[in-house]
Amino acid sequence: MTRTALSKLLVIVVSAALLACNHRDEYSAFATLDPQGWAFDSVLTFEVDTLASGQLPMAVALRHNNSYPYRNLCLEVRYTLLDNRGGCDTIDIEMADHYGRWRGKGLGASYQLLVEMPQRVELLPGSNVNIRHIMRVDTIRGIEMVGLSINASPLLPF
Repeated sequence: MTRTALSKLLVIVVSAALLACNHRDEYSAFATLDPQGWAFDSVLTFEVDTLASGQLPMAVALRHNNSYPYRNLCLEVRYTLLDNRGGCDTIDIEMADHYGRWRGKGLGASYQLLVEMPQRVELLPGSNVNIRHIMRVDTIRGIEMVGLSINASPLLPF
């Protein structure tokens, strides 16, 4: 391979790598849940310390396994808006289709799912975002991790 062809190939590879990295998280954090289950009164708290100004899309990321016994997961997400008012959203995440096939991506027994919140929010910097499940049982099993992602660019799937 000639030196010119090698340098052109290098430019193409570097350009492709830079274009692939256009998804930038403003804030991203994950909490690992107890393998014994996620109790109803267990609230996951994410401290959002630095954010760009403006209304940003917020998403909840989940990792679950085959032992999760339900088709959906209902969550309550509480946060403090920039004007110091409290905000609360409830989201009903469809984890499996009506045939029982898991949604999301994954190999083996673990699946990942990213769900964008219904509206963009402008959070108060330094405030907390609290997430808890609001299922009709005390403890749910099979949810391994819950994460919060706030992005400066549009959300892309995993």
